[in-house]
Amino acid sequence: MNNLQHIPLDEILLMSFQAADEGEIELSEKLYESFISTKDKALQLAEKASINGDLDTLDIISKSIEKAKLVSKSRTSMGNNKLSGK
Repeated sequence: MNNLQHIPLDEILLMSFQAADEGEIELSEKLYESFISTKDKALQLAEKASINGDLDTLDIISKSIEKAKLVSKSRTSMGNNKLSGK
């Protein structure tokens, strides 16, 4: 697992949102499916890393998930602002 450098959950999610904003719904859905698949793989890796005591990998995965959560939260608040006229 030492070659694991980056799990781009936040980037995949951002690309999905951007595609949706540009009206490319099919691409957006494919990217979102990729996000879900990548997230599931990251969680499986995290489980293995936990068993093996691989703290570096756990840290990378944790940071990637946190970034994706921030992207999602930001997107949700943007949507709420649009609805409230802000």
